[in-house]
Amino acid sequence: AEDLGKAGYDTSVSTAGVISIRATGVAGIDISGATAADTALDGTDSSAGTSSFSSKLELSSNDTFSISGTTGTISGDTGSTQTKISSLDISTGAASAQSALATIDSALAQIDNQRADLGAVQNRFDYTISNLSNIQENLSASRGRIQDTDFAVETANLTKSQILQQAGTSILSQANQLPQAALSLLG
Repeated sequence: AEDLGKAGYDTSVSTAGVISIRATGVAGIDISGATAADTALDGTDSSAGTSSFSSKLELSSNDTFSISGTTGTISGDTGSTQTKISSLDISTGAASAQSALATIDSALAQIDNQRADLGAVQNRFDYTISNLSNIQENLSASRGRIQDTDFAVETANLTKSQILQQAGTSILSQANQLPQAALSLLG
C-alpha cells in the first residue's frame, strides 16, 4: 500500500465520508475493499472519442464491482487485455478499420513517448559522461601542475644553494689573500 500523503497523490474526504484519490505522475492506484459497497471508483469521461492511457489500475474486491460510462461496464472477474496489432480485424467494415487505425495510432504515440523518454535519459547519460571525463582531465592536469611546481621549486632552491656556496668560497679565498698581500708589502 502506498502512503496517500506521498507526492503524486491528491486525496480528499467529503462530508459524506467519500474518499477521493487522484494520482498524477504515478504508475497507478491499487483499490481494495471487503465488499462492492466499500469500494467505488468514479472518474470523469473524456470527450466523445477514443481515450488511451498507459498505467496500472488494480481493483480487488470480494464482491462485484463496475466501472461505468457511456462506453460500457466491466463486472465481476471480467478482465481486460491489451489489444495486439496482430489481432485487429479490418475486414468487417469501416468502423473496425477506424478502430484499428486508432489503436495503431495510440501504440505509435506510446512508442514515440517511450523513445522521447529514452532519448532524454541518453542525453543525461552523455552529459554526465562528458562532465566526468572533463573532471578527470582537470584532475590529471592539476596533479601534473602540482608535481611540476614542486619539482621546479626544489630545483630553484638547489641552484640558489649552489650559488651561495660558490660565492661564500670565493669571498673566503679573497679574505685569505688580503693578509698575505699585506705581509708581502711589509716584508
